[in-house]
Amino acid sequence: DQVLDHVLRIDRVLRQPMGHCLLVGDSGAGKTVLSKFVSWMNGLQIFQIKAHSRYGIDDFNEDLRGVMRRVGVDGEKICFIFDEGNVLGSGFLEAMNALLASGEVPGLFDGDEYTSLMSACRDSAARDGVIVDSEEELWRRFTSVVQRNLHVVFTMNPSGGEWKNRSTTSPALFNRCVVDWFGSWSAKAMAEVGREFTMRLDMGDAEAVGGSWGIGAGEQLMTRVEDAFDGVAKGGFHQAVVAALVQLHAITKELSEEAGTSASSLSRTFLSPRDYLAL
Repeated sequence: DQVLDHVLRIDRVLRQPMGHCLLVGDSGAGKTVLSKFVSWMNGLQIFQIKAHSRYGIDDFNEDLRGVMRRVGVDGEKICFIFDEGNVLGSGFLEAMNALLASGEVPGLFDGDEYTSLMSACRDSAARDGVIVDSEEELWRRFTSVVQRNLHVVFTMNPSGGEWKNRSTTSPALFNRCVVDWFGSWSAKAMAEVGREFTMRLDMGDAEAVGGSWGIGAGEQLMTRVEDAFDGVAKGGFHQAVVAALVQLHAITKELSEEAGTSASSLSRTFLSPRDYLAL
């Protein structure tokens, strides 16, 4: 149900002209996967930068010029998925902030790049049967198409140290984007994932023989995950294994948060759904 809710929210935004999303949630919560799925549903091409150790602002500007040409000149409809981990400098967010606000990035197309772009835009307009008299009109047409057909999806983790500064340094992230708060996985969601991953495990005859898997303190743990076992026999060994996995992740996350907030702590460990999958 949670997955469907997020799919519907992202789909509603990407169907709109100038529709952009800011997906906020723990690492591994499914932000990028669902963005790709909804983009495919709507016939959008997916673009992500391929950051590496030597990737800098010049490489980013070149990628940005390329994706804007594909949208504004070639007529492609693209979903640009931009992860917070790819923000390797303040210039990255400044460029994206300008793109969201006005459909253009000041200084991105200069000199020969601008001349080449205008020539390509003129050819594109002629193919579409549009008569444009000046370069100013060509530029306005280019930025208008970019705004209409380029959808940006930002994925961010609120646990990151820079989260608190985003609203002031990049106002367009919040003014121009629809915020969808993924948060973390609920106990039911983790139970459903755990049930699917353990479905093929050989548990011997423990499930058939039965046993006291939900008595005492275990009863509460079994109750937390029972919704994931609708339509199947409840209270069995399989459910107990899943309940143990969910509880193990919850305890580890709680202890890591307590250790990270202590006065003697020099670092902090964040646990996410991705760590749960590693169980």
